[in-house]
Amino acid sequence: MISTPGVDTDERDPLLAVKPATPSGTTSVQPVTPNGRAAQQETPLPVKQLLILALVRLAEPINFTIIFPFVNQMMEDLKVTDKPSEIGFYSGLVDSSFAIAQCCTILQWGRLSDRIGRRPILFVGLTGSIISIFLFGMSQNLAWALSSRSIAGALSGNIAVIQTMLAELTDSTNESKAMPLVSVTWSIGIVLGPLLGGTLAHPAERWPASPLNNAWFRKYPYSLPCSVGALFGLGALIIAYNYLGETWKRSRHETQISRSSSVASSATLTEPEATAPVGVWAILSHPPLRQVLISGFLNSFLATAYDVVFALVCYSPIQLGGLSRTPAEIGFAFAFGGIISITLLPTGLPWLQRRYGTVPLYQFCAALWIVTFAGFPFLNLLARRFILEGSSPKTGIYILWLGIGSLVFISRITSMTFSLAITLVRRAAPDKRILGSTYGVSQTIACVARALGPACVSSLFALSVDKQIMGGNLVWVVMAATGMSCMLSSWRLTDLES
Repeated sequence: MISTPGVDTDERDPLLAVKPATPSGTTSVQPVTPNGRAAQQETPLPVKQLLILALVRLAEPINFTIIFPFVNQMMEDLKVTDKPSEIGFYSGLVDSSFAIAQCCTILQWGRLSDRIGRRPILFVGLTGSIISIFLFGMSQNLAWALSSRSIAGALSGNIAVIQTMLAELTDSTNESKAMPLVSVTWSIGIVLGPLLGGTLAHPAERWPASPLNNAWFRKYPYSLPCSVGALFGLGALIIAYNYLGETWKRSRHETQISRSSSVASSATLTEPEATAPVGVWAILSHPPLRQVLISGFLNSFLATAYDVVFALVCYSPIQLGGLSRTPAEIGFAFAFGGIISITLLPTGLPWLQRRYGTVPLYQFCAALWIVTFAGFPFLNLLARRFILEGSSPKTGIYILWLGIGSLVFISRITSMTFSLAITLVRRAAPDKRILGSTYGVSQTIACVARALGPACVSSLFALSVDKQIMGGNLVWVVMAATGMSCMLSSWRLTDLES
């Protein structure tokens, strides 16, 4: 039996789903999966379109994370402050500027995609990313760095539009295979981006005997990795322009509205309302979606805060609560996390989602944020015990990297929440014909969280270390408590499992 696209089936069906009697008087029994769900014929995935979407999606995480290994060193080079403990605050501002600009515009990009199509919005976002990262590489002061970083955020509505296109290209029979696309491509991006940033920064110093030791790269030591990121974005733009199909026309004329059982009992948009522009408050007034968005806000806040504080802790001196790692080592640590996600998401996530259900798996992963942030002070403890005070610093470094690898592994399991959240937003949407607007609202809220996360965590880290509040551990107490809030909010999503 082929399901109607957009209809989510109950994951707790009886072991044997019995159809009505056939004309011959016999009873037809549906096949069932190992977890007791009635089996459905899977709709084939549009592989070519998904691969092109993946390429488009990949450009953003590359250009977003390419600065992570060197942004703290860049702030030192730009001499934004004389205090090493304040470097994290300014690097956090740079990281936040992208999300601050994006949260001001992403909803409008999502709504515009419901009116003019998905492709034009994607092309604008890619163009903004290309210009932004190229200009960022030529930063000579803090204002330039903030402005160039903001360009990408202001012009990028791509994540909301890509999520919408994924929802339009899939249905309930194949979404578990397609939805990890966003997280998998993000994971590939956080392998390539930090590797490029950590390896190619300061090329004149790294390779003094090469042609890269010239006046340009001595003046702009971060332009090489940023230019490489811009070239990748340009390639993605050219391929998408020529080969990516439009999904909007199909969804625009779609007449059947899919609702979950919990949605059916609540007020929904009528058909005339669905074809007109829908206000933000009309979307937010839908209770199931509102619960998903609250949990998504906390999840995005924690995820962005983790990325920023991980780079900050790795770069900071051990005496200031850090681990004293180089930009290249930080890049490799991010790349290791990306490799874990690339391996885990396409293989483990679909099986886990079918085996345990979307909501229970989301709840488990959300709870791991507590463990993730509680692990940071233990890493610094390892660094102090085995590197600063140990008799064998070489052995201490091995032990420290074992701890770093363990923390990164846990964080990658936690990051599965983003793939699961795409499905939850789709299930909770008040009307499937306004998916662009719905995902736009979702990503606007996520952008606010991503804007607050870096600034809050870097400021808390600086305050904790500078004032030695709770022995420098105030930041970890606050972030672990926020992780607990995220876990508790996920417990309110049970109705979306059916």
